Amino acid sequence: MNARTIFAIAGTLALASVAMAQETINLVTVNGGAPINSGGNIGTGSASTRLTSLVSLNYTFTNSFLWTGSVTAVGSLLSGGIGSFASEARIVVTSPSNGISSSPDIQPFTTSGWAGTVNANRTQNLGGFTGLPFDPIGQTFNFRFYESFNDTAATTDATWTALSLTFNGAPTAPVATNLGNVSNSSYPAPVSGTLASGQVAWYKFNVAANTVLDMHTYFSGLGNIQTDTEIGLYTSTGALVSTNDDINGGLVSGLGNFNSALSSGGGSGIDLDGAGPGLALGTAGVGTTIPGFLAAGEYFLAVGGFNTSFDATGWGVTAGTAAGPFSLTLIPTPGAAALLGLGGLVALRRRRA
Repeated sequence: MNARTIFAIAGTLALASVAMAQETINLVTVNGGAPINSGGNIGTGSASTRLTSLVSLNYTFTNSFLWTGSVTAVGSLLSGGIGSFASEARIVVTSPSNGISSSPDIQPFTTSGWAGTVNANRTQNLGGFTGLPFDPIGQTFNFRFYESFNDTAATTDATWTALSLTFNGAPTAPVATNLGNVSNSSYPAPVSGTLASGQVAWYKFNVAANTVLDMHTYFSGLGNIQTDTEIGLYTSTGALVSTNDDINGGLVSGLGNFNSALSSGGGSGIDLDGAGPGLALGTAGVGTTIPGFLAAGEYFLAVGGFNTSFDATGWGVTAGTAAGPFSLTLIPTPGAAALLGLGGLVALRRRRA
């Protein structure tokens, strides 16, 4: 029985699965199917018409999702033929539940003058709402249309012949194998799987406060051919904590440096290959150290092949093309070595050195 057999405890390979919930509002439909006056034929001056909008529409959300403030505007604006700028067409978004309007207003265009119809497709992040992110289901939002510069009081500056606003939801957590609780006295059994090209294996676990923890893919591969892994750790809200590509120098005898490791709380210092003395996997030049302890809570760990990329938010992982078998081990304390049977593994590797 070799080291890989010892670590070949069945695991589930969870493909990356990050869904984006949302809701799209067709404002022309909300307006009864009629084009929407941009509000540029109000009053006698050329000041903004923000406070005197001609069109005000209400819409109640029916989808349940976590909205972070991102809105995508797609539509067509027809010029009134008086030299108005497309960038002057704006939309005030207000949540009547708290009476707060967005900051900034929606501005579908950044372009200047045009003739005929111009098409919009722009995503903005709206701030100013209390409690972002939040679930908007059941809330009624108000949309008012205006021109930031009123070109003439007698003529409509522009009209929206088509306009949809998509409220983009926060990505949902990926489907992941649950490894359970991790603490200085509790840890999951090692797991294994096989990565195909372009595939990510996701795992989740709960970490107790002040846990000393190594996360590594040592012994991933067949024979002396390592699987070139990369790992990335995310919080329960999809924020990237840290990543590691290669364990530089390769502590395991004869196995190069293509496996990956992350350490927090100083690392366990377990002697994996019997070369001694044991080194924490996060030691400089070995793996990646996460400063201090991980905050207590749920975490998601992605295992992919080289060259996997990890986005900073939203559990955004794009798998690389490297493929092959892998092993994943979480070691919370030095004492876990004996419990995992690593003492026998160390002796085995000494005899074969």
